[in-house]
Amino acid sequence: MGPNGEYMGASRGAKQVDSIRMRTVPVPRKSYEPRTQIKAAYVAPVAPHQSLIQKPGVAIADCQFQTTKPMLNLDNFVQIKSIRCAGNTVTIAFDGDASAAKAQAEWTTHATSTNLAVMIGAEWKCGGKDATAFRHVQAVDMTHGTLVLTTEEATSDELVQDYAIEVNQYDDVAGEQELRKRGLFNWSKSKVWPWSLYVNYDKATEQPAKRDIALLTTPWAGAHCIDCYVKGEAALKIRVTGSVIVVKSYEIELSGDLKANLDLLLSIYQTARTDLYRVPLWALPLNPVAVPGVFSLGPELRLIAAVTYGSDEQLDVTTGFDLDLPLKWTMASDKGLFGKPKFTSSFEPAFNYHPVTASQDFSVRVAAHLIPEFGVTIAILSMTAFSLDFGVDNALGVQLSRGKYADLRCPDGVGIGLLLYRQHDVDFAVRSPILNKKYTLWSSGRRALPCPNNACNRCIGGSKKNATAALLPAAAMETTTSSTALLSTTSASSTATTTATTTSGLSTATASAVATASISTPDLPSTTATPTLSRAANTSTAPTPIGSATVSPSTTTQTMTRISTDPHVKVVLPVHETI
Repeated sequence: MGPNGEYMGASRGAKQVDSIRMRTVPVPRKSYEPRTQIKAAYVAPVAPHQSLIQKPGVAIADCQFQTTKPMLNLDNFVQIKSIRCAGNTVTIAFDGDASAAKAQAEWTTHATSTNLAVMIGAEWKCGGKDATAFRHVQAVDMTHGTLVLTTEEATSDELVQDYAIEVNQYDDVAGEQELRKRGLFNWSKSKVWPWSLYVNYDKATEQPAKRDIALLTTPWAGAHCIDCYVKGEAALKIRVTGSVIVVKSYEIELSGDLKANLDLLLSIYQTARTDLYRVPLWALPLNPVAVPGVFSLGPELRLIAAVTYGSDEQLDVTTGFDLDLPLKWTMASDKGLFGKPKFTSSFEPAFNYHPVTASQDFSVRVAAHLIPEFGVTIAILSMTAFSLDFGVDNALGVQLSRGKYADLRCPDGVGIGLLLYRQHDVDFAVRSPILNKKYTLWSSGRRALPCPNNACNRCIGGSKKNATAALLPAAAMETTTSSTALLSTTSASSTATTTATTTSGLSTATASAVATASISTPDLPSTTATPTLSRAANTSTAPTPIGSATVSPSTTTQTMTRISTDPHVKVVLPVHETI
């Protein structure tokens, strides 16, 4: 387990952590009249340490039920002081004879015609069960300010025709220090309460908790994820409507800001290529809540790494990026789980790629992916649970060739060919025992990153043995990408415009080398990671750094020391669109 309660690996589902039990609170009513549309409200505290603002919050569930007969939610009447269930008898104590008399007058007529039902909160443990109870009412009698109902057990399937459930998190309850078992709460809805999100990141040291995570180990390739983490904050709002049979609509709002980092060490031992290979790194539970007998909601944040690769030679490659991902997403479907949701967004991902290093003559295609993904599992009444997963796939692609593989003739030197691109995809998936659908709600497409100092296709002077390439400048270059896929690049000495370029498919793997990577990002102090990887002897020459680097060759192991300066290239992709 990580320092923030995250689990390494894939999601553990509903059994990952215990849900916080939400308490019933009244939605006050002035009359005692039974209705075919009833409301219910539930609250649960959220601890201060779960938020960046270090303030307590409150989770709120607002529910509305359309019923098959006139019905009462007994917890909405603040005049009721206690409820006791014994067999088919429900005894209700009021705050006085007058309140009991008014209730009896309204309820008796409906009960006589067997046209009355009640909903009783789980706190009263009706029938000895720790769940919300539903009862048909057959008779209503009064004794000394107490009503006695003669009832028959019912199920939610019998009584609930349609539902609408909305769950939010807000700042602390106004004027209340603790959530009592019963009572009316006035919570502040002026500001949404966000989760504090740290995955594989130690807040005390401000460094990744686990520096080196193996992604893949095979006889033909290896890859390691170095300093892979995500941090930030996010707030989630969910509204679901439906019946006991089907979900009719849903709407999810996600807002916040995430910062993430990935550095990939890739060693290819044989000429090989692979399609996208995904590795779940971490899963962080996010305040799961439940109302027994009504619904449960289990959100979590997952961090996934993925890689694709293809190479014509044995070699070692390093690449990576960090990003800032502000979120303002809405996903909504009025066709339930079976229709593609409408996606509305307003966010500007900022993308900064790290230096690239590689060894010997080669032709290689690599793509490194880091995927923060939010998932929420929902169970309502007697319906089978379903999951809604939504995330953004951030990828850095590298197509690199040198020496005999470069499409250049360099009689007095070594040819270097380099193409860099990045891509962002917003994906959404619906999963249940009978349904598994995935949609790409938005994609930036592959967009070429600028060619620094016109070095992407050039000859490097000197002998092939001693040649080094410095394709990424030490000074930062600011790059702004518009939604029309046009890159406007400005450096200290020149201004260039590059249109988007589509490249061929890319790569995945696991590393075997001894690498020392010095990594600097805007949010992470410079640190040193030394992953030790074992493999069969590799007689390749030392890597030539493409960027600022020094290399020490070895027949069995090699050290690649990358010295990062300020961000080399920053790509900002504004997105303001509805799909």
